Amino acid sequence: MTLGDGQEMEVLALIAERLSMGRNQYGPLDVNDGRDWEMEALEEALDGCAYLASAILKLRAARADQSAK
Repeated sequence: MTLGDGQEMEVLALIAERLSMGRNQYGPLDVNDGRDWEMEALEEALDGCAYLASAILKLRAARADQSAK
């Protein structure tokens, strides 16, 4: 696989870091452990949307504070 001049390796390193954190907290990854991976992924995506919306609201408030000065 050729990754070129972009930041692909940084993205892969970030994913590997998250997998390592999960391994430390929950043990080795077992893709056949009976979990509903599709549902968990959808739930995580929804959680991510809530986190992003919260971050946007926080940024808007900070920018409004800066504009008021």
